[in-house]
This record gives sequence, structure tokens and C-alpha cells, in this order.
Amino acid sequence: MKSHVLILLLCLVLGAAACSDAGDADGTDEEGGEALVTEVDTELGTVLATADGRTLYGFLPDEAAGAPTCTGDCVGSWPVLAAPDGEVPDGLDTAVFSVTTHPEAGDQLQAGGWPLYTFAGDTAEGDVTGQGVGDAWFAVGPDGELIR
Repeated sequence: MKSHVLILLLCLVLGAAACSDAGDADGTDEEGGEALVTEVDTELGTVLATADGRTLYGFLPDEAAGAPTCTGDCVGSWPVLAAPDGEVPDGLDTAVFSVTTHPEAGDQLQAGGWPLYTFAGDTAEGDVTGQGVGDAWFAVGPDGELIR
């Protein structure tokens, strides 16, 4: 009986912690935490990155303002940057950022019309190991332009 109570208590504590970390529609946590997209300095210069500093990339076959074409196994190496609630998060310039629909992953954030992806090979803030892969993947600058 004591073990059941202990397990229930542990589940309640973990559940409360998970709820307190949930993000809201503007890409920040409820306490006004980190934004969904930020900028980091890299060997390529300043690039767009996720809140944890992972470089964001565009894929040439997507073409600016085109539909996302990285699907299937591609998404395993190049995860999609999801758009919370299908909207551009508050604080991001809608002249640069927009939302598209990825055929497998739902709403995807774009910059300069380029659907945004991270690269599984980048392991630390500011890594740009995906730059130029297959002559098709390029980091995205703060203006939404690909850095080639």
C-alpha cells in the first residue's frame, strides 16, 4: 500500500513539473523564458538558432516560399522546427517569419520563406556542421537569407 501511495505522489510531482515547463503560443515558457528562435554567433557569422542554440538551416529543394520537401528519412537527420499553434510566435518579425505545412510534421516555421530545420549532427550551441551538406543545406541568417 505504501508503495502505491509513493508512486502516486511521484506521478503527481512529475506531472506538475511537466505542466510548468509547457510553452505557450508565443514560443516562451509561462515565466517569459526563452524564445523559440534566437540568433547565435558562429564561424559563418550570426545565424538563426533554436532557443538552445542549435543552428537553423534551409534546404535548397524547398525553394524560398516553397513547400517543405525534406520528408521520410530526411527528417530523421534534419528535424523540422515546429510552429506552435500554427502561428508565428510573438516577438518574431512577420516580415521575416511565416508558417507552412510540412507534409509529415504539421506546422513548420519559415524564415525568408525557407522552411526551418535543425541538423542532428550539430551537438553544441553554434555548431554549423550541416552547412553545405550535399550542396543543399545552408544556415539561415537573421534576415531569412541562406548563408552560402
